[in-house]
Amino acid sequence: MKKTRGRRPTPLQQKFRSTKFSFDQYWCFHFTEKYKDNTEKDFKAIIKARSSDFAKKILILKTREDQPTTKLKSISFYMLHKEAEINTKHLNIVDWKHIHNCAFPNEVNILFKYHKPRPLGHTNRFNKQASPKNRFSATRRPPPVKKFSKEEKSKMIYDGKWKPWPKKERQALLEKIIVGLKLNNNIRSKTAKYLNLSIKEFRKLLTDKFIEVNWEKDYPIPEKTGQPITQGQRAAMNLARQKKSEHRMKTLEPKIINYLNKGKSKLFICKELSLSKKFLNKPSVFNFRTKELPNVVLREGMTLAVEPIVNEGSKFCKTLNDKWTVITKDGKLSAQWEHTI
Repeated sequence: MKKTRGRRPTPLQQKFRSTKFSFDQYWCFHFTEKYKDNTEKDFKAIIKARSSDFAKKILILKTREDQPTTKLKSISFYMLHKEAEINTKHLNIVDWKHIHNCAFPNEVNILFKYHKPRPLGHTNRFNKQASPKNRFSATRRPPPVKKFSKEEKSKMIYDGKWKPWPKKERQALLEKIIVGLKLNNNIRSKTAKYLNLSIKEFRKLLTDKFIEVNWEKDYPIPEKTGQPITQGQRAAMNLARQKKSEHRMKTLEPKIINYLNKGKSKLFICKELSLSKKFLNKPSVFNFRTKELPNVVLREGMTLAVEPIVNEGSKFCKTLNDKWTVITKDGKLSAQWEHTI
């Protein structure tokens, strides 16, 4: 038999579930009711509606109306049609008459439910076997898992299961690690890079695989030389860096102005003078005083943004968690606009 190419045909029930019919259809529902005392019962019911979603909504609302404390779970359903079968037999006229009589909504406003008892030991209506609590009998036990000590694992490799590590390979790796430490002055991070390993993998090798070597004693980490930088020294370094940047700007200012007068773009100026794109925008002048720029002197050529804000209520504001949106603390309206000078 030849196989047909292309997509698989859409199942019939899937088509029914996604269709809104112009007249009522009969939907067979299987569901579980969970009661307040945590007991459960399985039922079947017939719902009459024009779509599967509406039928499901009818079932939930009717159950809530009859039993407010009862919850529905494990709801599954299918639509009854002319080719539908029950117990491998097609529906006849008598069957359709019974379906019509027991369907909900009806004249008496009663949801007729068929209770389907669960087999003994089943925890829900989908179980195909008994509860797995006593799955293993006294004669049938799971095979014991062999456990190895840390010393045994240090001379083994895990490849789905623990296998012996060849002595030559292990010794060669140990010698390579020692050579790497000597070449890099016992610095672990540099040695890991030398061996093409992450620092985490390298430390695991030392602690788990070569436990016979006392790495802290035989290959100690070198102590940091020099004294830590104080806050005063750090501030002096930042000031010197700022002065250097300003001096460079003053020396390059005539060339930049010359290029701008000739109509050259910022990208051209950056390439010609070997500058970064951020350098041309310096210095940044805030609308308020900051620790970095407490007293900035305005000079010709600077770009300023004047940003008036008018609040309906309080002047106090707060920034939201996105670290961008600013709102007034009292939640009233606020207007803000900008002027570039």
